[in-house]
Parts: sequence; structure tokens; C-alpha cells
Amino acid sequence: MALDPEIGTRIEAGGPLVAGGRTIYPVANASAFGFGDKVLGGWLSPLALVVIESKGAYLIPFSRNLTLDEVLELAPSLRPMVDKARGIHRIKIL
Repeated sequence: MALDPEIGTRIEAGGPLVAGGRTIYPVANASAFGFGDKVLGGWLSPLALVVIESKGAYLIPFSRNLTLDEVLELAPSLRPMVDKARGIHRIKIL
């Protein structure tokens, strides 16, 4: 009985980098493959930088024409930081 390889891919936001009054978050496509519980390899493909500064937030895409909103859909962990930079405050109503 042969094992079929498993391949997983997801979009991840890296930790913040602070430079010149800006906070920069790298966004990458992270992929890995393996058999069963063993990971045999993986790779990262950089997609964009999300830049947050006092005037707001913007995106620097690397490979294709992504918008900031598209990246926020792919990497939702960035939304609170971008919303704060945009001056958007969400109130949860119970």
C-alpha cells in the first residue's frame, strides 16, 4: 500500500518590522509537503508588504496586482492593525 503525498498551502503574515515610523508586515504563501506525519520540505513565496504608518495603511505587492483588501481576506490576522491605522473602530454588538 503506497502513501499519497500531502501538500498544504496557506497565506501567512510575518511579524512586524518597524522602520522610520512605519510598521511593515511581510505576507507570504507558505507551502509544505510530506507523507503521513513527516514533513519532507516546504517553501515560502513572498506576496506583498503591508505598510502601516500614521496616515493609514497601504500595500506593496510583489508579483501580481493584489489590493490591500484582498490581502486582508487572505491574512485576516492583519485586519485589526490595518483598521486601527485607518481609524476604523469596530464595536461588537451582542
